[in-house]
Amino acid sequence: MEQPKLEESPVRIVFSKYLSVLLVNLMIVFGGAGYYLTAGYLPTFLKMVNKIPPSTASFILMGASVAAIVSALGFGYLSDVIGRKKSFVLIGIMNIIGMPLLALGLGNSTDVTSITLYAMGLAALGNAGYAPVMIFLNERFPTAIRSSGTGISWNIGFALGGIMPTFVSLASSWTGSIPHALAYFSIAIYIIYLIGSFIIPETKGNFQ
Repeated sequence: MEQPKLEESPVRIVFSKYLSVLLVNLMIVFGGAGYYLTAGYLPTFLKMVNKIPPSTASFILMGASVAAIVSALGFGYLSDVIGRKKSFVLIGIMNIIGMPLLALGLGNSTDVTSITLYAMGLAALGNAGYAPVMIFLNERFPTAIRSSGTGISWNIGFALGGIMPTFVSLASSWTGSIPHALAYFSIAIYIIYLIGSFIIPETKGNFQ
């Protein structure tokens, strides 16, 4: 697209001329917000499902945080190697399969070692989902409206993702059903994410 003339506000341009771009962006960002169902939801999961004491949970969550950092850095770098589109497709497939299995596995685990490994796996997958997102969003808008377009895409997408734990809790009739609800919501989120991944063009290095 040509550089828009800023005779109107950047926000108005985003919601008019770039509305289709914004909507597809939200599919990706919403999926990347699977973070809220993994690393963000782990404290609740460990307390309510696994009945882990706070002192032990703290160490498990520290391990999960390390896994999240490594995953975010790794998949962010991968997107520079194979491109954004392929990275999103790969991450989407991994999460559709891996997150439900890990959530159910974590729910059935009773020993600390298994719980820690499942928690680290969930945190790694959840953070992989949004690792390339910010650079991707910056490549989706021309310079004149890049800040507005990126900010709107990111904040709306993550706001939608941020309410998912509430729906998981509401859909769980009892504590033991939380892993299954988490698995179903993870699949739904990453189906949307994967559809968006197939729709988007390759944007690597495409600063307008």
